Amino acid sequence: MTQLASDTFTTATVADAQMRLIVDSAVDAIDGLAGGIDEMLVDPRSRQVTDVMVRGRHEDPRVVPLDVVTNCDERLTLSWSLADIDDAQPVVHIALVASEPRPVEDEPVTGTIAIGRSSEVIGVDGHLVGHVRGLVVELEGAITHVVVGRGHLWARRDVEVLVGHVDSFLPDRVQLGIGRDIVDTFPSTRPRRHERSRPT
Repeated sequence: MTQLASDTFTTATVADAQMRLIVDSAVDAIDGLAGGIDEMLVDPRSRQVTDVMVRGRHEDPRVVPLDVVTNCDERLTLSWSLADIDDAQPVVHIALVASEPRPVEDEPVTGTIAIGRSSEVIGVDGHLVGHVRGLVVELEGAITHVVVGRGHLWARRDVEVLVGHVDSFLPDRVQLGIGRDIVDTFPSTRPRRHERSRPT
């Protein structure tokens, strides 16, 4: 079911050794459209993506291991069939959402947490910077950037924030070590056409 690491990734992804895991981007199985990226499962201590949650064929997203991703250009391509995705673990309850700001002195989060569109990005000053649009990861899953969506739907811009500026990944929240004023100085881009809406 899983290809060998030596032939898993196409030339396109090997060239830049990174993948853009953008929420709502289409996900293709070997035999058809599987749906779209719903959220990413992240190990907050190692800062690695371990799995991608795929929504589309079922009411509840299915957990798909990152190591079955064979390509990530404009669409995420898997070495799994649609039947493999059907058999994958469903996500009935996504990671707990903190209802109050997490005190700095709290113990770090252990286990895997879900990061996706509803995840807030908070500056060191406590102000909302934006929401997570996706994560840029190396081939083995190490996060290099957080893609932060800013602005309104009709004037949305994406800013890629280096993972070095992230203080912590928390349940449904990314805490930065810099303020919104610093993020304002980073280059921004319009979302790519295929990243603007959920595939049907």
